[in-house]
Amino acid sequence: MKLYLMREEERLVWVAALAFWRAGAKPLDAGAGGFSP
Repeated sequence: MKLYLMREEERLVWVAALAFWRAGAKPLDAGAGGFSP
């Protein structure tokens, strides 16, 4: 993960999505912008 290369907005979105994933929510990959931890 190279969060330091991302813009602030993108990093916040990534952190939020990762938090949801860790909580067990697992947002849809397509709906979350293609995240696939």
